[in-house]
Amino acid sequence: MSKLRRHLSYWPVYFWSFIARNNLFYSRRSRFSRHKKALILGNGPSLQDFVASADWASIGSTHDVYCVNNFAFQDAFILCKPSQYVIFDPNYFNSLDTDLKSGNSLFLKMVETVDWEMNLYIPIRFYSMGQVLIELFRNTSIRVVFFRDVGLKSYFRFPFLGLMKRQILMPRANNVLIAAIYLSILNGHNHVVIDGADHSWHQNLHVADDNLLYIKDSHFYDKDPSLSPLYKDRLTGQHFSMEEIFESYRLVHKSYRVIGELSASLGVKVFNQTPGSFIDAFPRMGRSDSV
Repeated sequence: MSKLRRHLSYWPVYFWSFIARNNLFYSRRSRFSRHKKALILGNGPSLQDFVASADWASIGSTHDVYCVNNFAFQDAFILCKPSQYVIFDPNYFNSLDTDLKSGNSLFLKMVETVDWEMNLYIPIRFYSMGQVLIELFRNTSIRVVFFRDVGLKSYFRFPFLGLMKRQILMPRANNVLIAAIYLSILNGHNHVVIDGADHSWHQNLHVADDNLLYIKDSHFYDKDPSLSPLYKDRLTGQHFSMEEIFESYRLVHKSYRVIGELSASLGVKVFNQTPGSFIDAFPRMGRSDSV
């Protein structure tokens, strides 16, 4: 679907989501969580040690575990059995169409693997493509939930906090972790812990001799990451400039500050236990103190 068609199809679904009488759309009246505590796993390189040493049976008995993006491909996915899974990047939906056989390999992996109840959160802008996933997951324990993903670059405490509490707006999400933390706050948790949120991308940037920007994008499951183009638009091959990528990073950290204000207004404590994380919006906590 073209960007223009996707944009034109967004708003009717957005407004319909407030009046639809089904459980496809996110609502704070619905119960999407089992525990008061949540553990959100980013895919940063620092997560490797924690994934290998954590007592997942114990964590699962007291926490809702949130995973994001490519985590389902990892062996740790079966160990931690997340009850919540958040995807935000449009690249996961570009390969979806009416033919389930051409569906994204990540979702097919979920069908093969998941034998526990899991909520899969998808931005409402992908509602039309999400119908393919609903069919794909029909005979599984995976529940697709669409959330409203209108995020604005500007932020004014009043009235934006009230609109975010009602899931009318959300913090601008340049990163899937922003969406995951936001949803965990609305899901009724009063204690949220983040791990694998290194956010050290700026240390891995490289400008080639042709002045094009590259990045060594490292995750906890990457053995030897290599430099890859830092695309602003993959379809056109347009790269980010250095100015543009640091502006994007600035907006990410601004959104974390907004989430900090939102969580404080709702009495939700959010902690970051990621060693060496560059996120400074949440209090730090040692891994041994949290779960």
